[in-house]
Amino acid sequence: MKTRFDFGRFRCAIFDLDGTLLNSTDVWAKVDIDFLGKRNIEVPEDFIRKIKTHNFATGSKYVIERFNLDEKPEDIAKEWFDMAVQAYADDIDLKPGAADFLENLRQKGYKICIATASDRELYEACLKRNKIFDYFDNFTQSDEVERGKGFPDEMAGCRRVRINPSLLSRAGSSGNLPCFSSFPPVSAC
Repeated sequence: MKTRFDFGRFRCAIFDLDGTLLNSTDVWAKVDIDFLGKRNIEVPEDFIRKIKTHNFATGSKYVIERFNLDEKPEDIAKEWFDMAVQAYADDIDLKPGAADFLENLRQKGYKICIATASDRELYEACLKRNKIFDYFDNFTQSDEVERGKGFPDEMAGCRRVRINPSLLSRAGSSGNLPCFSSFPPVSAC
């Protein structure tokens, strides 16, 4: 017996990207591991756990200090970003069923938005390569709103597509948002 995935009264769906639509949760660990590998530095057991609490600015300073590197923080941050751009453009795929699920929503007239902490330079090439970029009515990045993910500010995307925020459903990989490890089959919608 198939269960139906019912959006009920909702007319707009806001999705997080990383870990929700994209199989990208390991990209930053790979960037960090490859970065150290280029410098012939063995990855310490606690490194990934510690580095993931940093942004580019503080993370690059942490790496310089921890491994006594004679490099500039901004050069390290740029290298990390460039490595991530390449990974998103060439390697990162969609979660199973995501494209069919989005296509089904689109065919039923739902507005589909993205609320993400990722930079457009990262996700745009990935979404185009996976042939879903044009499914989205709006993209809202965390740096475009006063507060980041998990706050109602991300609903700015709904206002941009002229949908009342009370008529939206959100799916994401953080907080208490529903998250799919794979998407329901199209017949479930």
